[in-house]
Order: sequence, then C-alpha cells, then structure tokens
Amino acid sequence: MIDHDNVGVESREPLSRLIRLKDDLWNLYGEDQIAAFVSMSARKQVEKCLRGVTTKFNNSISFGEDDPNDATAIADYSVTFTELLSWIDPAGHNAKAVRARLIVFAYTLWENVCRPAIKQECDVVSVDSDAFGDLRLYRNAILHNKAALNAQTKALTVFGKGDPIEPTADQLREVFKQLVVGLNDIGIRYYEKAPGFVWGRKLNPR
Repeated sequence: MIDHDNVGVESREPLSRLIRLKDDLWNLYGEDQIAAFVSMSARKQVEKCLRGVTTKFNNSISFGEDDPNDATAIADYSVTFTELLSWIDPAGHNAKAVRARLIVFAYTLWENVCRPAIKQECDVVSVDSDAFGDLRLYRNAILHNKAALNAQTKALTVFGKGDPIEPTADQLREVFKQLVVGLNDIGIRYYEKAPGFVWGRKLNPR
C-alpha cells in the first residue's frame, strides 16, 4: 500500500515529505484494519463450519500446492481449527505482534526515508522530534527487549515505562495519531510552516 518509487527524488514543494509520511502512517494503520476485516470474515466462516458437521476443533487444515488425495502429498503448513481461530483473532496475540511490526516499520520510514530528506531540504545537521524519538524507544523495546518499554517517553503517551508494547487496534491508531501531531511540530520547527495535519480523512468531503 505504500509507494516509494521516488524515494531518492528530492521533493519539489515544502512539506511534501511530511505529507507523504502522514499518508504512509495512515496506510499502515489501514493495513491493520484490512487484516482485521479479513480475519473477522474468515473467523465467521470457520465458526460456521464448526457449528455444523463439516469439521471439528481438533481437525487440521493444511496449506500447500500438492493434491491432498496424493499419497505423497506434502503440506507446507498445518494448523488445527482451534489454533486457526486463535491466529485470526483481531484481539489475539498474533494480531498484536503484527501491529508491533507496523510500529517498527513506521520508525524505519522515518529514520531511513523521511528524516534524511528533511535534513537535506532544510540544510540542517540533525532533525529531532520528541514523538519520533519515542517511536525509536518503542521500536527498540519491540526488537531488543521482548516488547517491554524500559524508558520514559516524552510525546507518545500510549505506552509508559514498564509497559509491554502489544498494541490493540485502538492503541495503534492512537500511536499514529500522536505521530501526526509530531509531524506538525516538525513542520513548524524546520520548515517554519504549520502543516495543520489531522488524523484520518473526511468521509464526505465537500
């Protein structure tokens, strides 16, 4: 969903990098919402099968390219229906782990794409942001500290020191909303322009 065909091309208008990152954050959140929609649809189908006589909880579903009727068939992966229901639970551990990876990717976009471009455009040695500095702490906790946040944050208030970063859908949305506020601050500090970014998009724009 995120298009970076022109990552190496210098922006031609003020704030374009910030606008792009805002849209990227919105799209990352959208990935979680689409995954939740698909999971809920699949979950309803599985539960329908289990309520009937089609299958049982301890039966397995296998994935692969071989014909299942072939005596030499190999399954690339197998899971019981009980395990499958756990996997596709939007409030379950696996969904939270995927959201944590979206947070990690959001920081990668900031650190590797947006931040260097702002430094070049504004001709500054460094670009600092409390919000994205906190995002780095979230990222480090997820990757290096078993998701436990071991530092106090300044701008992001969704998780505090000692909290496990296992975001629900609401928490992921709030993290990205607070990052958008951080983009407004960056616009004022480095571009001397107020972007006026707000979260989301109007359903019925005039």
